[in-house]
Amino acid sequence: MKRLISYCFIAITAYSICGCQSREEKALATIRESMNKTLDDFNSYEPVETKIDSLKYDRYGDTLLVNVILRMKLTEDMIVSFEKDYKKAKELFDIWDDPRMYNYSNFAYNKRKKAYDDMQIAAIGLGALEKAQQEYLDTLLILDKKYTGELYGWRISHKYRYKTKDGTPSLNHLIYYMDKKCEKILFKMSGNDEDDFSWQKYVNYLDHFYSKAKTGTKK
Repeated sequence: MKRLISYCFIAITAYSICGCQSREEKALATIRESMNKTLDDFNSYEPVETKIDSLKYDRYGDTLLVNVILRMKLTEDMIVSFEKDYKKAKELFDIWDDPRMYNYSNFAYNKRKKAYDDMQIAAIGLGALEKAQQEYLDTLLILDKKYTGELYGWRISHKYRYKTKDGTPSLNHLIYYMDKKCEKILFKMSGNDEDDFSWQKYVNYLDHFYSKAKTGTKK
């Protein structure tokens, strides 16, 4: 009986300790488990700073929106590229668009034709991309009406030190989306502003595209 009571006491004590874990401790435990699977040198892993913010069902918390925003950014970049191509081709076309040249010179004729073809290709590309962009913008407006703002988890900003595969000391910053219990990682992205796609850049893209959607701006 004494042994049984001792076991029960140990079990209750262990449960109480686990139950008293802070949200940050739970988050760090989940992150540590993830790091153990991904880092080349897990023993070098050292947490530096961890901040916790609420994760709500809104534009900033919708993980399904990330791929949409990535496609929108790519579409916008391609539109800019096609606009430059069209402008360049138009400038060349205007130079060679003189009957006195292209009617009597194969060289001038071919230059004019090439410029005209390039203009048509750029115009077709622009038309398709602008249509796709408008569909994306309409999607944002539809989604925005469905967001409830309900809390469904936590956004964890985590900075840590580690060593790369070749032993180089490094500092990294990741943003984690976790459930309410901080037991499951729902999504993660870079927190380093200099990276091509970081949390801050993502926020800027979101604000930019939602502003375009609401104002009806095409560029």
